[in-house]
Amino acid sequence: MNTTTMNDGLADELRRWAAHMDQREYFAAHEVLEGAWLSAREPDKTFLKGLIHAAVALYQYQRRNGHGARVKALSCTRYLSPYRPEYHGVAVAALLEELTQFVGAHLRQPRGLPPPDPKLPWPRSHLDPGAGRAKGHAVEVPRRAA
Repeated sequence: MNTTTMNDGLADELRRWAAHMDQREYFAAHEVLEGAWLSAREPDKTFLKGLIHAAVALYQYQRRNGHGARVKALSCTRYLSPYRPEYHGVAVAALLEELTQFVGAHLRQPRGLPPPDPKLPWPRSHLDPGAGRAKGHAVEVPRRAA
C-alpha cells in the first residue's frame, strides 16, 4: 500500500474548510485552502485543488453565476474522482455524489442560464471530525487513471 501522511497544519486547514463549507461560507472555504494548495505536493495538491473547486462551484451557484458553477463543478469532479472513496478524512465519494445531485438540474439546462433555485440541501463537507487528530495519520494514495 502506498501511503502519505497528513501533517497537523493540513488537518487544521481541512477542519476550517469543512466548517466554512458546512455553514455555506464557500468563498471563505476556498480561501482557507489556497495557501495549503500553493505549497502542497502531489497527491495532496490535486486533492486540495478539487476541494477548492467544490467550494468555488457552490459559491458561484450562490451568486447565480451559471457558467462558473458549471465549470467548477465539472473540474471538481475530475480532480477529486481519483481520491474516492475517502482521502484525508473527507468522504470524497459522498461529497461528489451530493455535489453532482445538487448541480444536476443546472447541468441539464441550456448553457447561459443562471442556476435554478436549489431543490436539494446544499452539499456538506463530509469531513470525519476526527480526521488527522493522530499525528502521522497515514492514508492511502489514490491511483491515477491511465
